[in-house]
Amino acid sequence: MTTIIGLDPGAHAMKARISNKGILLPSTVSVDNGRHISDESGQISKQRPMQIETKAGNFFVGQGAHSYGSPVENLDFDRLSGTPEMRALVYGTLSRLYPPDADAFTEPIKLIVGLPLKFVTGEAGDKNKAGVKAFLRGKHEWRANGKPYNVMLEPLITNQPLGALTEFLLNDEGHDRQPGVKSTDEFGVITIGRSTTEMLVFKNQQIQEGLTFGEQIGTGDLLALLDPERLYTIAEMDERLRDGAVKLDGHLDTFASGIMGHINRHWKSSWRRFERVILSSGGYLLLKEKLLLKFGSKAYASSDPVMGTAIGLYRMGVERFRSELEATVTR
Repeated sequence: MTTIIGLDPGAHAMKARISNKGILLPSTVSVDNGRHISDESGQISKQRPMQIETKAGNFFVGQGAHSYGSPVENLDFDRLSGTPEMRALVYGTLSRLYPPDADAFTEPIKLIVGLPLKFVTGEAGDKNKAGVKAFLRGKHEWRANGKPYNVMLEPLITNQPLGALTEFLLNDEGHDRQPGVKSTDEFGVITIGRSTTEMLVFKNQQIQEGLTFGEQIGTGDLLALLDPERLYTIAEMDERLRDGAVKLDGHLDTFASGIMGHINRHWKSSWRRFERVILSSGGYLLLKEKLLLKFGSKAYASSDPVMGTAIGLYRMGVERFRSELEATVTR
């Protein structure tokens, strides 16, 4: 059988989409240092985060992982080429999607991966893409909560904003869901993640490089404003923000000014000629009011902006591998 997974390996969370569901695994990793306390008082949680055992070591991944081991927090792009913690997150994501004996693992999985624009463009872009592909391609073995996994991956590398655009253009069957759209139409895409803000323009089925930008600014800058003394890891601050344990006060306005200034500086008034401006990722939810006010009727956001890019990557894979999927159905 042919299995397609859309994977958005964000610094905030690993987002993955398959045919019938999507999952989000916070990109929180700690090394299992073996210092675990056990008693019968009920004061210690028995529900630990997922444990991933690899050749490079044992890790906790996902929500609360930093409370159960030695935190690993690498927000640099080099993690995308296969650092031990990135492997643990990929394996944790696949383990959340499927049990180890799933039929999906009987043949190589088509993994459609969206990477930050800044990482896959410029002088080092081709080298970076090759590094990610080399890390992902081939056989992978690990244990998730003690259960053994053995998986073959066939990665296809693209960029995150193009995934967000594809979510707008295609449905889950890989067919056009915007029949009024012409191939000559021009679209803008903005994704605001934890470590990057990316702006892509697409026209005549081609990326317009002169209006496409990726910068290392994102919601992590807001988290840093909220914790100037660095009392928490970025992942812990993210959890506190989601739980309502921290007040935004005026920090959100400061953060918004930086992001909106970045958009205005690069696009100026050019966006007025776009057919639509696609808005995606978790940062959109924080700045929704300001972004919708700026782009008005041209704005489009997925019904699930956090998962929008992963959904688009999955749909991109369905369109690309439709013949293989149809052959699977008719066997």
